[in-house]
Amino acid sequence: MAYQTAPGNPRNVSVSVRPSYGQPARPRPVQPNPNARPQAKAIPVKKKRRKEREYFFIMRRGVCFLMMIFSLVWIAVILLNYLNILPNYTSFLIEKDLTPLDERLETDTGELDDFGNAIMLPYVDQSKYISMMDPIYGGISAILKQPMVDGQGISLSPFYDEMYENIMGAAEEEVEAEAADEEPEETPELTEEELLAQAREQDTMMMVAQIAFPYFPIALVVSALAAVLIFILSLFSMFGRRIFKGFFIFALIMVLAGVMTFVGGFVASGIFSGAPKYLEDGTLVSVIDFTKAAEFLTGAFTGPPATAIDPEIDVAPIPLVSGYGTLGVLLAPIIIMLLALFARRKVPYSIFDK
Repeated sequence: MAYQTAPGNPRNVSVSVRPSYGQPARPRPVQPNPNARPQAKAIPVKKKRRKEREYFFIMRRGVCFLMMIFSLVWIAVILLNYLNILPNYTSFLIEKDLTPLDERLETDTGELDDFGNAIMLPYVDQSKYISMMDPIYGGISAILKQPMVDGQGISLSPFYDEMYENIMGAAEEEVEAEAADEEPEETPELTEEELLAQAREQDTMMMVAQIAFPYFPIALVVSALAAVLIFILSLFSMFGRRIFKGFFIFALIMVLAGVMTFVGGFVASGIFSGAPKYLEDGTLVSVIDFTKAAEFLTGAFTGPPATAIDPEIDVAPIPLVSGYGTLGVLLAPIIIMLLALFARRKVPYSIFDK
């Protein structure tokens, strides 16, 4: 490599000069492959634009207020039963005093008032009111397999325990009835217990009773939670701009629980009346006799008979009927569910153009 002195360089600094080897090599052009398939042109994808709605929703405060009131009524029924306040208006079932009016006589105390008249005590109605807490305690006790008792060791669900034993004990009696059928044809006349076991075996509604009665107390507890949620959502809907949903679903849960409560009480009424049983003509009376449903629901509004009932002519009334609490648990969710259909109102955006 030769070194040369750069002209105009006062310091006479030698610099290296590299020789030139010609122009740089150009890239070889790529020849198309005749066997290659032609590439398809890319089709542009059109994105679907979300259609803008021409309206928005607002909550109807009046409807929300009514839903809040009816949910509060439902909660109040359970709370009053827990506190044992106004049992004649909030009870689950009523064991009516069917003493005729002409036999409800006053009782002489043997004392005289200031005017010398005998002091008479009026007849006291002997109806019994069964609280909703009785089946709730009984249902929880059946699930936990542990009796729920008070401080004195007395069960908190005596009515439910008795009905549960009568209803669920039918399965064992059916097995005994099947064993009795294997005996020879010449058998002595059946006793009352054997007739009852046979009636329970032939009653097709006993299976429904054995499903509905043990689980309706749990449905009541779930319905109580749904009622609290509806109360909270309704309250927030009245004082805010947010749109709340779920009223219909929660109300539907409450309706199903109310129906199960009605069926559970109806089953208890049938068991209390001795059903299932055979009449003298051999007719089977089912534990769930739908012909008595209206009488069961309205029994709390009817009074005792005026005179004694002749069993050969008159039909004896149901001794165990629905209380006002059961009616509230059944009707209030239906009203809430209907109101939930109108909880929101559709408002067009065109109102802002004015």
